[in-house]
Amino acid sequence: MADEDEATPEHVVELLRSLAEHHQGTAREWMEDQAGDRADAFQRLLTAMLDIERKVFVAARDSGEIDDEVLRRVLRELDLRQASVESPP
Repeated sequence: MADEDEATPEHVVELLRSLAEHHQGTAREWMEDQAGDRADAFQRLLTAMLDIERKVFVAARDSGEIDDEVLRRVLRELDLRQASVESPP
C-alpha cells in the first residue's frame, strides 16, 4: 500500500495531464459541432470520458503501473466529478 505522503509517480501525473488536455480539446470540438441541446450533449460527453478514464486507470492497476491505493484515490475523484456532472445546476 502506498504511503499517504508518497509523491504520485511522474508517469501518472503525465497521464492525468494528457487526459485532461485531450478531454478539454475534444469537449470543445464536440460542443462546437453539436446542433441540439448543448448541456445534454456536454453531460453525455463528459460521462463517456469519465468512463474511459476509469477503464484506463483500472488497466494501469491491472498491469502494475499503479497500486490499489492510487486506483482508489483516482476512482474517488472520478466519482466526485461524475456526481457533479449528474447533479442539476
